[in-house]
Parts: sequence; structure tokens; C-alpha cells
Amino acid sequence: MTTMNITNIKSASAPLFASAWEIYQYSFPASERRRPEAQRKALEEQPECSMDIYTRDDDPHKVIGFMLHWDFGHSVYLEHFAVSRNERNNGAGGRMLDSFIERNASKRIILDIDMPVDDISKRRLGFYRRHGLVDNPTRKHIHPNLSDPCAESFELLLMSYGDTLDDEEFRRFRDDFENKICLNL
Repeated sequence: MTTMNITNIKSASAPLFASAWEIYQYSFPASERRRPEAQRKALEEQPECSMDIYTRDDDPHKVIGFMLHWDFGHSVYLEHFAVSRNERNNGAGGRMLDSFIERNASKRIILDIDMPVDDISKRRLGFYRRHGLVDNPTRKHIHPNLSDPCAESFELLLMSYGDTLDDEEFRRFRDDFENKICLNL
């Protein structure tokens, strides 16, 4: 089992960012990816936004994957989580997620995924469930198109760690999402 190092970055000019950006580009559809300038602005100008980059312990320049997240104090929104093609299906993603959960144990962890309609999205749902996240099917979550804010928005399934979001947690998440994340497109 490969051990990992975690580097938290707040700048698109950080040395490991280019490798993480390459993984980002092939891991998410265009509608779920920010344009480069918008991502730079989010990382560098929004104190809540940062990226954890996971590298191999035996090769600190080899990026295993990354987690782009927003820390709002009361909750952490895991906006993007991806593992390098070369590191998939060997447990790296599970170790990354478990580490993230452990480091953010005092906060409510929230993320969204594609609606489970095909094999890949159903496998993704199963992965998150195995790591303690639960669906919030009654919480409608409409996500803007990140690469083209004028394009049509789409629904994603909201998930949270441990238990479903109560009304107040959902309200605070929606406020944070609309007032911080959606303003950085």
C-alpha cells in the first residue's frame, strides 16, 4: 500500500497545481469544471477555498489525486475529488476520503455527485456510502454550469457525512453555496 503526503495549496501557481489540474480536466465533464481563471480566483481570493493534493510518499512529485474544498467553519463542502487514472482501483481514493473525514471530523462534510442513473454513478454512490456518507434525496440541489454560467444548471445528489442534513444545516449550506461558491464562476 502506497503511503501518501498531503499538501494544502491556496494558489494556482503552486508547484503541484499543474498535475492536479490535469487530473481535474479528465475527471470531470466541462459543465462541472471551472475555467482556469475562475479556479485561480477561487483559490487565491476566497479564504474558504483550498486544495489538498495527495502525493506518493516514495515520490513527492507524483500526484495521486486532489480534493478541492470550501471550509465554512461549521461545514466543509468537498467540491471536487479525483484520483489519477494510474492510482484508481487500488484503495487510494478511499484512503484519501478517510483522511479528509478524519481531518474535518468537527465539521459537517457535504458533497454532491451525479444522480445515480448509470453504472459509474451508482458505483460512485456506493463508494461514498461505504465511507459513511448518506444521501439527502429530499434536499433539492441545483448546480450551475461551472464552465459556462449562462448554460443550463443541473441537479446533483447532495450527500453528507454521518447523517442527513437538518433544515438549518441545509439552509446554511445553500447560503454558503450561493453566496460564496456560485459567485466564483
